[in-house]
Amino acid sequence: WSKMEILDLLGGTSFQGLAVGDCVGSQYGRTTHLASGFGQVLYDGHKLNANLGVSVFNGNYRHHNDANGEKSEWVHGWGMTVKSGLLYHLTGKAQAFVNLGYNNRLPYAGVYLQSNGHPLANKVTNEENLMAELGTRINWQGGSLELSGYAANWKNKTMTQSLAARANEQKDKYQITGMDAMHMGLELSVSQRIAPWMKVSAFANLASWKWTSSGNAISYDNYNGESLETYAIYCDGLHVGDAPQTQIGAQADFTLQHGFYANVSWQFNDRMYADFEPSDRRSQDLPDAYRFPSWNIVDATLGWNAQLTDNMHIDIFATGRNITDSHYIERGKDGAAHDLETFRGYWGAPRTLSVGMKLSW
Repeated sequence: WSKMEILDLLGGTSFQGLAVGDCVGSQYGRTTHLASGFGQVLYDGHKLNANLGVSVFNGNYRHHNDANGEKSEWVHGWGMTVKSGLLYHLTGKAQAFVNLGYNNRLPYAGVYLQSNGHPLANKVTNEENLMAELGTRINWQGGSLELSGYAANWKNKTMTQSLAARANEQKDKYQITGMDAMHMGLELSVSQRIAPWMKVSAFANLASWKWTSSGNAISYDNYNGESLETYAIYCDGLHVGDAPQTQIGAQADFTLQHGFYANVSWQFNDRMYADFEPSDRRSQDLPDAYRFPSWNIVDATLGWNAQLTDNMHIDIFATGRNITDSHYIERGKDGAAHDLETFRGYWGAPRTLSVGMKLSW
């Protein structure tokens, strides 16, 4: 059930002509029936391990109108997922692996039920994702390394605007179909025990995540669900936002005498772009979304743990987050000029110090 009800006028007499107890924005319910089946085959040999999994799922949705009690017709959808993996033992300490996956996923129920009223979205098409990963793992005395590369091709991404966003921005609901994206990257992690009391680890993630096609948007009236406008949007070549596409980090863990321990970590983030509203991209000439400045984060913890009794364990610790007090952007939405001045979002937390204690038994 989704209901935006006025609970308090905060001293006012009405809100858009409505009083306490009235609903604004949405007042509807949804019935969802889901069914799925899954099967898996495993092979475990001396040199080769393999698995194959297949799942099939079905979704059925119906819309309810609180205002008049009417119910929509049922709408149905089917999807499936196929995942497989191979692991080959090159030597006793080295393995190579490959993973493949195909996902034909039902869009969320809100895509089928396009408005606060009954009309059902037409020509709903499943999203598809084809993924491949290839890599190797190597182990040695006190250490390990894993290197992998991946590619994921997203097809026909379908997006709608949330109720909260519409209430905030006073926008009509939209639905976007036909959006494709390609995610590619390399991931490296390595660790080594330097001494019985010290272990170091490091990682690097380098990615290229871009939209590879444009699509079409349809706007709907918030109340009666009628189509208002159909227009083309242009996202081909734009970076996918809301995640850093370059990450490098390292950590050192220390196990000291008499139950004391410590760790310190550093992480560098770069090539992160602001999230953006695809429905606003109505011109081919618009630049990429705002790219955040790169930033570094240093965290550290010092603690002590001990076994108080046979059944009780204590852990006392002090933690510092963002010790260097880096000024950085956590996340946010792209602005009209695609720069910092028009960007709207959240700054990351400043230097934060905390102490804590855990008792477990």
